[in-house]
Amino acid sequence: MLIKGDVYQTLDLMQEIVTKTIHQTEKIAGVLEGNSIITTAENIWNFLYNHVQYKLDEPGVEQLRSPNRVWADRKTGVDCDCYSIFISSVLTNLNIPHSLRIAEYNRSGNFQHVYVVVPTKNREIIIDPVMEQFNTEKKFSKKYDKAMKIQHQFLNGFTPNVGMIPGYGEEYKIVLSGLGSISDKKTAAMKQ
Repeated sequence: MLIKGDVYQTLDLMQEIVTKTIHQTEKIAGVLEGNSIITTAENIWNFLYNHVQYKLDEPGVEQLRSPNRVWADRKTGVDCDCYSIFISSVLTNLNIPHSLRIAEYNRSGNFQHVYVVVPTKNREIIIDPVMEQFNTEKKFSKKYDKAMKIQHQFLNGFTPNVGMIPGYGEEYKIVLSGLGSISDKKTAAMKQ
């Protein structure tokens, strides 16, 4: 995907990609989940560091990949924003709050790198597979953190057989019609 826009728009698009492709990391999230947040973060870092090659995008072109595409391109290489999308997707599936951090180095006036930061009580956990060690970050001159939203689902009501496989949900028709009749009897009793 060819992206035009500033770095903040790119962060918004990265969040949109995570939201739209969240299902792509459901299974691997369960495999990478550890018994603590730090263990989970290290598992994610190890997985990407050891299985997905790092490669810069072409100058002037920003390529953003879905997690499936990251895996497909693992041997030819992906860059930091693709790593970050994959990591954010896994963390979102595990309901672990995190941010995307963009960093500027040497007071260049431009953000040059993005990676994932997980806040904890004591300190931040850095997940950056570009670095050669887990939980380390290069000293920056400027940073900006974009908190990633954990997915929420709002479920309201139930309509049997609407958009369902024929026959599925038939058992609920009796319950739902029964609720209506209970309400009618209660209303009638209250009027007496």
